[in-house]
Amino acid sequence: DSCSLNNPWATSGFIDLANLSRAIERHGKSKNHIDCAVKLKLFGRVRIDEALDLARTISTKKHNEQVKKNRDILRKLIIAALYLARQEQAFRGHNEAAGSSNRGNFVELVRAFAEFDTALAEHLVFS
Repeated sequence: DSCSLNNPWATSGFIDLANLSRAIERHGKSKNHIDCAVKLKLFGRVRIDEALDLARTISTKKHNEQVKKNRDILRKLIIAALYLARQEQAFRGHNEAAGSSNRGNFVELVRAFAEFDTALAEHLVFS
């Protein structure tokens, strides 16, 4: 690392005091000094690319969890549909309004599944 203690300013010091101001000015303009000053300013700060990567990772994780949850619900809906199809039962009822006591075989079967499955019950409430 160019900002290490191998630099003569850090190890042996400066002896020629008559030319000290000129040496300080020359050192202040040197690439090594500028690089070290930038590193010092950025020291301890979160890098933008790392913060974005972390945010992207969290977003992807949440998305994947939601996809898994949706697939599980869809699987249960497909099972209900396959059951009714195998039994050659009608899917819909005559009155599928929210207040109806019998909303059709599919809706009633899914509501029965929801009695035992909280994820499906939540899906039915919030969608």
